[in-house]
Amino acid sequence: MPVLKINLHSAPLLLLELVLLITPVIRFSKWVTLHDQQRIAQIVLLCLFALGSLFVWRTRIFGVLAQIPRPAVWLWLTGLTLGMISVLNAGHVRFAALEWASLFLLTNSVLALAAQGRMQGEEFDRWALRISLLVAFFVVLKFLINYSLVLHAGMELEARKLFRGSFTNPRFFGQAATLLLPLLAYPLMTDGLRRGKKFALFGLLAAIWLLVIASGTRGTFLALAIAAAVLAAVSWRVARPWLQIQFVGFLLGLAAFVLLFVWLPDAAQHPGIGVENRLGHPTTLSKREVIWSLAWQQMLAHPWLGIGPMHLASIPNPVATHPHNALLQLGAEWGLPATLALIFPLAYGMWALLVRIHRVHNAHTPLFICLAASLVGGATQAMVDGVIVMPYTQTLLILIVGWTLGLHFRETAPATPRRISLTGQIAGAIPVVVAAGLLIWGVFPEVFQRAAITRELVDSSITVFNPRYWVHGWIP
Repeated sequence: MPVLKINLHSAPLLLLELVLLITPVIRFSKWVTLHDQQRIAQIVLLCLFALGSLFVWRTRIFGVLAQIPRPAVWLWLTGLTLGMISVLNAGHVRFAALEWASLFLLTNSVLALAAQGRMQGEEFDRWALRISLLVAFFVVLKFLINYSLVLHAGMELEARKLFRGSFTNPRFFGQAATLLLPLLAYPLMTDGLRRGKKFALFGLLAAIWLLVIASGTRGTFLALAIAAAVLAAVSWRVARPWLQIQFVGFLLGLAAFVLLFVWLPDAAQHPGIGVENRLGHPTTLSKREVIWSLAWQQMLAHPWLGIGPMHLASIPNPVATHPHNALLQLGAEWGLPATLALIFPLAYGMWALLVRIHRVHNAHTPLFICLAASLVGGATQAMVDGVIVMPYTQTLLILIVGWTLGLHFRETAPATPRRISLTGQIAGAIPVVVAAGLLIWGVFPEVFQRAAITRELVDSSITVFNPRYWVHGWIP
């Protein structure tokens, strides 16, 4: 079996692998919530990526930047610059700077991963896929263990109990499932797969669909339906195998759901066992109209610079600390000019990816289809859920966006590092150092006090948390 070479240049994927595998599986403290644990792991990851980009990967990262169209780079930098002006104009500069720094360092991490994917080729693809499969496997394993314990105890099969130990909220799992499910189909689209492996992979795909149905995450169904429709419209012929695999996986997952949540509970004769689920109410907004209206009002009142990154979390409301809509969140907090500057490069990249799938059919096309489905699904769910807010989803997006860029640039240019002048290297290093400093400033000393803060909140009878950066997301 091919082995990923262990060296400093393979570190981005290895670091990401550790965070993605460990944080939804192992809980390190009873009093540190999974959300906060995943955030702390992300902080460490972003700082390590910042160090690596300063001292190890800078030439390769500049090589990736050189391949991105200049207008897209300048627009993204313009959006970040306008965001920094919004930070300085905000009421709580420390929290606004923390969100700005997080976006900058997430971008930096994506570029580092893209540089690794561009250089290491199919070896990178194999290991990135293995990460996706392992994450799915361990989440399914924990769910089934929780299911067995809950069923044996005669308790209600409520989604929060079943996802306990993996995600603070089943909806957060739904976000991860939207990004992972498309990728799980990729090995099933390749030729020469042995029957045993094919059955195992279909079983894993069906199991994730089972978890999606059990979680009641409507956003995942909407996101994957839109992704399927887009791929079918772009290139039905090349997308058809992916669509067929996902449909079979869904049917198998539905059959497993009926077995585990209808037949077995009835056979066990446990009274009162049911499933907490929102799939029976597909059109309700679950009070999203309240936070959408709030964000819209703030965007109209502060169209140029917004109210400051993270600052919707400073406005008390009975629903949430963020509007469950990426465009409204950016527009209200960062301002319309910054929002347009940040969204346009993403939209251009998505369009270029879909055009490539439509026009070019080669050995990489099945992987591009799976990655495109993840990205379209994630973008869709970001319109109704906190995809750009939750730490695990953000970290998973580093993998998928970086993987996509690395694969694309591997096709379009030779993987030869560019020589960058000393002035250019210093100019590129300064914002990374500033962003890392702002991140550290924004989380200290609270990062070391998460257990005590959680105990204090529980002792004060707060049982419902409204997550944003931390699980208790209100600021200041």
